[in-house]
Amino acid sequence: MTHQLEFKGLIIDVQGTYHKGQFGTFETPPEPEEFEIDKVELLGTDITELMEEHINDLEVLTIQNHYR
Repeated sequence: MTHQLEFKGLIIDVQGTYHKGQFGTFETPPEPEEFEIDKVELLGTDITELMEEHINDLEVLTIQNHYR
């Protein structure tokens, strides 16, 4: 799924997969909520490699802005 985010003053598109996560039980550990980014685009240009050091921040922003 693709989402638009504002990051450092730029509007970018992030494409990836959302995993809701699950509560743990006595038999299984909890699974965290996460958004796994596959691609980052700026004006249609793939900038994924340029954004490598910010991928975790973008994943958190995507969850906060689009899934909560």
